[in-house]
Amino acid sequence: MHYVHAQINKQRGFGKLASRMLEEYEEEMGSVAEIINHLRRLGGSIEVKPEAVTIYPDVEEQIRREYELQHQGVAELEAAIKSADLDMVTDNYLQSYLDDETEHEAWLKQQVELIELLGISNYLAKQI
Repeated sequence: MHYVHAQINKQRGFGKLASRMLEEYEEEMGSVAEIINHLRRLGGSIEVKPEAVTIYPDVEEQIRREYELQHQGVAELEAAIKSADLDMVTDNYLQSYLDDETEHEAWLKQQVELIELLGISNYLAKQI
C-alpha cells in the first residue's frame, strides 16, 4: 500500500509525502526480508498469504486508513512477540521491526493530527 500511495502522490506533485511513503516501503521490505531470511536459516518454513489491499487516491483517506491499519498491526505484532517463545536473535529482529513500525504509527498519527489542525489544503501545500 505504501508503494502505490507513494506513486499516486508523486504523480500528483506531493513529492515530500511520496518520498516519506516510499522510504517507509523500502525500510519495511528490508526488515521483512531480514526476518524471513533469519527464519529460513533456522530451518523454518515461510508461508506468505497475500491479502487484498484497498488503494485510496485521496491523500486524507490514505493517511487515515494507513494509520488505522498500522495501529492494528502494531498491536498484533506486540501480542505475537509477547506470546511467542523466541530465541534472543529472533526476538531482537522482531523487536527492531516493532520499533520501526511503532515509529511509523506515530508519524501517521501526527499526519492525521496535522490534517485536522491545518485542513487538508494547507497540509497538502506543505507536501509539495
